[in-house]
Amino acid sequence: KNIVYFILPFNESGPITVERILKDLPNMTISHSATTTLSGIPSITFFGDIVGLGDTFETWVIYKNKLYQIMTSQSQEKLLLEVLNTWKWE
Repeated sequence: KNIVYFILPFNESGPITVERILKDLPNMTISHSATTTLSGIPSITFFGDIVGLGDTFETWVIYKNKLYQIMTSQSQEKLLLEVLNTWKWE
């Protein structure tokens, strides 16, 4: 039931897209992508496949020059969505 996240400096304007992700990670598997919002900021969610982690459910968003990558296993999609629905940007 782990949620993993990465926050990286990102000097491009959003929103993040599948095409942009694949530009940096061409071997990444992305399926069932959807444009969403995270506390009002455009984001993307998708199912992925990461070596070592297996099948993932991910949300990526750009906010204040940072790229947020939030992921969990596909079986924990509902949990991650519940957590993200509590987020508020300041």
